[in-house]
Amino acid sequence: TILIRKLQAGEEVTLISNFKEARSSAEVLSTNHCDFISNGGFYTKENSPLGLFFLKGEKLANYLESDFLNGIISKNRKGDITLSSSQLSITADLEFALQSGPYFSLKSEVVQGFENEKARRSLIAQDSKGKIYFLAIYDSGNTFSGPELGQLKKLLSAVNDNNNLELASAVNLDGGSTLAFLQTGEDSIPEIKKSGSFFCIKNK
Repeated sequence: TILIRKLQAGEEVTLISNFKEARSSAEVLSTNHCDFISNGGFYTKENSPLGLFFLKGEKLANYLESDFLNGIISKNRKGDITLSSSQLSITADLEFALQSGPYFSLKSEVVQGFENEKARRSLIAQDSKGKIYFLAIYDSGNTFSGPELGQLKKLLSAVNDNNNLELASAVNLDGGSTLAFLQTGEDSIPEIKKSGSFFCIKNK
């Protein structure tokens, strides 16, 4: 099963830290008046971001050299969101940035190798026109399970074919038991254990 939430015109994405607060996605959605909530990136056992995490002018964690966490999600003060596999320079016009991964380019022919673990997956994707999408992918017969990482690129291509989309790139977020995909009046999946951060979509 694949759930898709597109960022609509007139909506904005904000990043919310939850490393120390340990709030539920439902609480964050309600408190921040979000229309949609997705979990963010990975974090350590010490409840710190795993990789770059920059928010509200403060860098909570530095960039981490990693073949796995090779994606950067950033938003500038104009509201433009970018997915990239390049290290990011912190500038004055940056609203937030976080590191996660792996990064997938649907245009690339490079075959990436990963472990064979099956888990439910959370992703942020961008189409050829720059539009942003959030996706949750899980096993329809077992909402606690999902695809292997190596299957995601093929699944994203299938999403394009089945939904008339043009997704060009995606970054894997911290899925598994931390996956949260909450939307008002639509199919939702709450996290099983704490998510370290959240993406919130709401009207500007």
